[in-house]
Amino acid sequence: MKKLLVKPILVLFFVASAAVLSAGSLDYLSNQNASYYLNMAGVSATDGAEIVPFNPAGTALLGKGFYLDVANQTLFKFYAESEDAMLNEDYKLNNPTPFLPSLAAVYNFGKLGAGNLSVYLNGGICAGGGVVDWSDGTVGTNAFGYTLPSTSIQPGTTTSFEGSSVYYGLGAGVGYSFLEDKLSASAGVRYVMAKKTAALDASMNLFTGAAWHFDVNYEYTQEARGFTPIFGFDARPIKGLTLGLRYEMETELEFEYDIEKLSATTSSAIAGHIAIANGVKASLDLDGDKVNQNLPQIISFGAEYDFTSAFTMNFQTTVYMMNLADLEGMEDDYNPGYEIALAARYALNEKFLFGGSVMYTESGAKDEIFENDGYMLSVSANPPLDSLMFGLGAKYMVFKNFNVLLSGSYVNYLTKDVETDNGFEITYKKQVFNLGLGVSYMF
Repeated sequence: MKKLLVKPILVLFFVASAAVLSAGSLDYLSNQNASYYLNMAGVSATDGAEIVPFNPAGTALLGKGFYLDVANQTLFKFYAESEDAMLNEDYKLNNPTPFLPSLAAVYNFGKLGAGNLSVYLNGGICAGGGVVDWSDGTVGTNAFGYTLPSTSIQPGTTTSFEGSSVYYGLGAGVGYSFLEDKLSASAGVRYVMAKKTAALDASMNLFTGAAWHFDVNYEYTQEARGFTPIFGFDARPIKGLTLGLRYEMETELEFEYDIEKLSATTSSAIAGHIAIANGVKASLDLDGDKVNQNLPQIISFGAEYDFTSAFTMNFQTTVYMMNLADLEGMEDDYNPGYEIALAARYALNEKFLFGGSVMYTESGAKDEIFENDGYMLSVSANPPLDSLMFGLGAKYMVFKNFNVLLSGSYVNYLTKDVETDNGFEITYKKQVFNLGLGVSYMF
């Protein structure tokens, strides 16, 4: 069997990616507020403050006044993976993300000059936002010994891995409408504060010419700051039809390693075993090193059509330019990711509105990502799978201009069966259930 030495500067960097809902991007979150599950095609929506992350140009098409939206999401993650050729083990993860808060506010000044002027801000988690806690390890962590030269794993090996990733975003911008609200445009920026953590503990019984024991304890933190310029455009060519476009430029994020714990030791007195342990430790000693993991350019286009005063449908497609982002060379293993979404809403009366959405997501990950043993640690921690997502939501007006939203969704990630270059046979599965609660008010 061919052996491959892991390249930690790539693998152990990307392994901390823990996005709670995969968009067609490595870290980016599509679900930036609780209203998302009601309408997953909101790039052309003009409902209220909740549109800010999706259709900032639409804020200029709202009526004059102040709009506020506050929400939280709770997510329940169920991951499973198995390896049937060498490890013959199953691994599961069932840990929730209880808090994914968001805030959005808009002030529309009404008529100023030729059109309406709006200002907006929003805050929340724009990427990452979750924890993966594999208490019994993953396929990648338990197969780590196979990546060492001429080494095989023996019974009694145990590992655990925990990773977290959160990108806080604080954005602001302005919108303006033209030609009696037939056109609108927006320009804004989001300040991104990103933090990743990872902890790997492994106690390995190995065989490299002779039986030996090898322990690895590794913890690190990475932080980065960056800005995302965001532009939006809306058009209303005919009555009842709104076309929306949002473009987010690439977010430059240079992460710096802060190694908090690092040991790689062996009880063996054999020089070759000691050399392997020292080599692994040296390769993991990245304290102060900097690596890029940029959020990609994003282009989102969609349409909203009011069939009646009560019934509306939305369509949207979003493209994530993963292959153009600076990801320390890993972008070569990605095609552009994309999403296609369809949504419908119906107002039962002036107080009660309900709706649903469906979305297909292509992650953009090439087969090489799954088949290359050098990426196994990263992929097995949070596999970048394609998915189908189904959402439902209802909004109720408690009193004039004050609405309560309840929403939820189910994400079925498409099962991936993989045979790696070195003969591992792996099956990856993921499911996520989401619950959203929000309130909105117009002053």
